Amino acid sequence: MKLSKFYQSLIFKLTLALIAVTYLLSIIFMSGLLLFDDQKRQPNHELIAWYSSISPVLTNIITSSKSTAELQQQLVDSMNLTNSSFFYNGQEFEITLNGLALVSLESILLAQTGSFTFDEGDMGGQIPIPSRDDLSDKLMGRYNSGLERYQNNYLYIRVIKNSEQETIAMAILDLNWPPNQFSSDIVSKLDELHSSDLLIRALVPLAVVLPCGFCIIFFASRQLKYRLDHLYKTIAFWSVGELHHKIQITSNDELGVSFERLNSMADKLAQNIETNNQLQALQQRNILAVELHDTVKQQLFANNLTLATCKQLLDSDVKQAKTLLDDVSSQNKVAFEQINSLISALHQPVTNTSLNEQLTQISDTWQQENNVQLTVDIDLDTELTTTLKNLCSRALVESLQNIRKHSNASKVMMRLWHAEQTLYFQLVDNGSIADKIELGQGLTLLKSSVEEHAGVFKISIEKNVGVFIKIELPTPKEIS
Repeated sequence: MKLSKFYQSLIFKLTLALIAVTYLLSIIFMSGLLLFDDQKRQPNHELIAWYSSISPVLTNIITSSKSTAELQQQLVDSMNLTNSSFFYNGQEFEITLNGLALVSLESILLAQTGSFTFDEGDMGGQIPIPSRDDLSDKLMGRYNSGLERYQNNYLYIRVIKNSEQETIAMAILDLNWPPNQFSSDIVSKLDELHSSDLLIRALVPLAVVLPCGFCIIFFASRQLKYRLDHLYKTIAFWSVGELHHKIQITSNDELGVSFERLNSMADKLAQNIETNNQLQALQQRNILAVELHDTVKQQLFANNLTLATCKQLLDSDVKQAKTLLDDVSSQNKVAFEQINSLISALHQPVTNTSLNEQLTQISDTWQQENNVQLTVDIDLDTELTTTLKNLCSRALVESLQNIRKHSNASKVMMRLWHAEQTLYFQLVDNGSIADKIELGQGLTLLKSSVEEHAGVFKISIEKNVGVFIKIELPTPKEIS
């Protein structure tokens, strides 16, 4: 398959749609995991607003203290100066500061107060493991909320900057707040999520789902393509008038129902075409009847008048009567030629009776007129088209006429059966005939009609049997 055709193929489009839908569902799934991982969301924006109100106080403590003792005292005093309630976006929030510790950029404890009882020295091993990462990220200047669970409260780590926005120390705060104070709707929760992290995390389930989904799409598309190719093949047959071909129905889904409706439409169209062909044949016969009336009948009428004149001239003017008789003979010859040419265009009359009834009626009439025993054996397990029915009737009529004219048979047997998509017609008599068979006009036209329908016409003389006529005609079948 060429690259341009692959981009236009159903497999590519369905796979692209699968990627888009899967990735969207993956984003929704990961958003749900991030949103509902905790019963209470982390109030990052509110805490940043609260910390911004106390950050200048902490900066002043660090920059103004001359000794560790002075730093410790000012830190104790700051606990009493910090308000527990603040406003953010028009809403009041309450936060209780239980403990406060100042840490140097080397992760060394500078001072502490409240609930904290850290030992002097390095703080890396004294705080919980999740908070160690927060402390490390803050020291390295990386983004991190700095909020982790600590006993029954929260440990909040933030940086302390001077007036030049340089980091001069770290603040570790022990916080708690009233339950459900920071609960919010999904919109505000989504606002806290970082799109880059979400999009990257959404690739994980996508990598798992996509291969399985691609396999499903691939095999489903191949099955759909096979069914559509079968539809296109059937439509190609329909486009050249072969409406007997049918679309194969393999399931009862929407496509199967649509294919069944198309098959029904093709059957109705074939019936309409068959009816139209019959009407055209009837119209053609009417035209031929008019032509016979305007040519042959008028000529025969003129001959009758000429013969009547000859009858009157036989006693008075024999020479003139002879001349008129010659004219009548010439006109009869012309009339015979005209009739002979028109016979080739005649068709069997349109009938609504079944093939079995038609053949039985033909055989009964022929037996009564010729006093010859005729056995008819019909074994059909399929419905034939009107064209094949008419051809079988015509074959029986022409064969019986040939027996009546050229054979002195006393017994005739006709068989008609269907097997392996082929219609077989056989007729044999016990009459005597010359060693060489010459087809007359009727059998010649019959042979031509059989061959026009892709059939086989055979006539032979069987020893100790008689004349043997065999016709094989293919019957319509559904394509697979």
